[in-house]
Amino acid sequence: MKNRVIYLKHKNITTAALMVDECSNILAVKIREQTRRHLPVSVSDEASLKTWLMGRGIPAARKDFERDFGGVSSFELMLNNLGLSLVDCYWLCPGDYEKSWQEVNLYSNHFRESYSLDLDRKETIADIYSKTNFVPSTSLKGDLKKKWIIRKNNIRSLVKGNYGSGCVQSLSEVLASEIHKRQGAVHAPYHLIHISSNGRKLIGCICDAFTSEQVEFVSAYEALGRVKKPNSISYYEFFIECCAKLGVETLGEDYKITSDFLASSIQVNPVVVRKILSQLKRAGLIQVTRGTGGTRVTRPVSEITFYDVYEAVDLLEEGALFHFHENPNPCCP
Repeated sequence: MKNRVIYLKHKNITTAALMVDECSNILAVKIREQTRRHLPVSVSDEASLKTWLMGRGIPAARKDFERDFGGVSSFELMLNNLGLSLVDCYWLCPGDYEKSWQEVNLYSNHFRESYSLDLDRKETIADIYSKTNFVPSTSLKGDLKKKWIIRKNNIRSLVKGNYGSGCVQSLSEVLASEIHKRQGAVHAPYHLIHISSNGRKLIGCICDAFTSEQVEFVSAYEALGRVKKPNSISYYEFFIECCAKLGVETLGEDYKITSDFLASSIQVNPVVVRKILSQLKRAGLIQVTRGTGGTRVTRPVSEITFYDVYEAVDLLEEGALFHFHENPNPCCP
């Protein structure tokens, strides 16, 4: 088999090309400058693109990988399934491949469910090499066993197992989603289910996909992975800067913001922010609830004037109002 040219595409937009040898080793990569803005957020050059490509497949260290796919590399396995995923809209298109994104994407087309957790399904490992029905699980990262399935009404769902014979990881996922639910935060709801893995009956968890052709998932790790964090700033500041440069909304309107986060935005000690919140509470402008309740205004913002805040907050010095905000973080969204 000769060397192959494969294109990295975002839907139908070609963003880069790679040369792969007969053993599925990447020989070279080249970014297409005209469509650079469509690259994955963690990719800034050819070297980081190669890292992204090699990290897209199932980790070879995942339990039972060698047993199930002896002699086949994680990258080759992913290539055989065009690198398709239910996390984003990227795929790896062979140079002589004639099908479009609309014909292969896993959001609207059928896919195989082989590998990882059998869930008493009848499909075999050999199904994973089908050229017409691809397997999104071949691009699932992490050492924990997991797989995508299609449930009733064509709902795509992610099923996760656990490390060992216990169910700690699944219980943790369900507990975390319940905590976020009670906080009123945007979250991915997980539920416990019965699964079968390696012939053993276990407790796992399941979550319906929150991604689509219009909504793609970008992890915090990817957002932070483009550049090295300077020692002179906190991780809060670094996260704000990275998200601002990528045009990503940092937390969204439905998630609570901590005093530390606000402090990193206006570049002051968090104690200053907490003092101001205390003064606003004393003036009756905000209500502070202990625990996870957070802070809320006591009346519509349109009914609170700057003069109300001026009277409540004692931060006046030499005619400068709110002087603590003179040097805000320039990358704050």
